[in-house]
Amino acid sequence: MNYKWARDFTMQLINRYSTAGASIPAHYNDQADCLARIPKLLDDAQMLAATTAAPILCSEALGALRCDENGGWLVYTLPEDCRQMCSAGLVRYDGDTFERYHRYRIVGANKFAVPKELGGEIHVEYFRYPHLLGETPDDTDELDNTQEVQMALPYYAAAYLVMQDDAFAFSALSNEFEARLTKLKKQPHADISIVQDAYGA
Repeated sequence: MNYKWARDFTMQLINRYSTAGASIPAHYNDQADCLARIPKLLDDAQMLAATTAAPILCSEALGALRCDENGGWLVYTLPEDCRQMCSAGLVRYDGDTFERYHRYRIVGANKFAVPKELGGEIHVEYFRYPHLLGETPDDTDELDNTQEVQMALPYYAAAYLVMQDDAFAFSALSNEFEARLTKLKKQPHADISIVQDAYGA
């Protein structure tokens, strides 16, 4: 779903998209002011969704990350869009072996270290920030996150467009946005794997 869809849906939710089937021109009343606010409101909603109920999970090979040696450890810098490293650990592929690897150490706010002798192909899983639209997006610029999240975003933008003028509409729209986010929360699941011996036996 792209910015044009989200912008138009936002205006439709507050009955400001058309009159008698004809699109309302930007110069009518404060239409242009509302349209100018929509990109930031959508970005605010994208950030709120990605940092609460609908995190965006990514995977990156360690070979693509900046790496510095420190004694017997390799210290990797997480990607710039990383919000939080996934607690499930690193993913390690070594021949026919697939495992969650947990013997890493967090270093500072955006780095982690793994033993230098670690073999195989290693990937780090992390939650990233959403790709924002910016102040002047093109109509074809895509929204981030899943389709379910994208469907919820216009409710947030619409709520804040009417906040000053219609308390009931603001409440109804913001509640709908929150309800949709709540339904997106993932259910916990078991990740079955061999438990590593912490004592090295």
